[in-house]
Amino acid sequence: LAGVILLAAVAPRPLPPRSEHKRERRSPLEHVEALATAYHTVGATRTAARRLVRGLQRRLSLGRIVATSESDEAFLRELASAHPEVEVEVNHVLHSLANRVTARELVATRDSIRRIESLLGREHD
Repeated sequence: LAGVILLAAVAPRPLPPRSEHKRERRSPLEHVEALATAYHTVGATRTAARRLVRGLQRRLSLGRIVATSESDEAFLRELASAHPEVEVEVNHVLHSLANRVTARELVATRDSIRRIESLLGREHD
């Protein structure tokens, strides 16, 4: 019995063992580029704008501005009513959340979010 087990252990295998394939992951920049390409391909400007607003919410919450609303639109409206100096920028972002916009308008939306963050960031420093 021991001889049969030894013979089975050293006998040639019908299928060679597979080496483990190492999965290579994308770098964060490659991931961002892939998402941007995918959004651009399908024209998902509202989704991209929504992601920008969520990032704004997260960063502002670190600076003591806490979102009490469940929707992005309500958060932006609360922000504009509490801080009238960002109302023009908020209206631009709200337009991008509600409508499909061009690539140029999406860049302008990003710039509006940066200005909102800049104005409110200085206020809380």
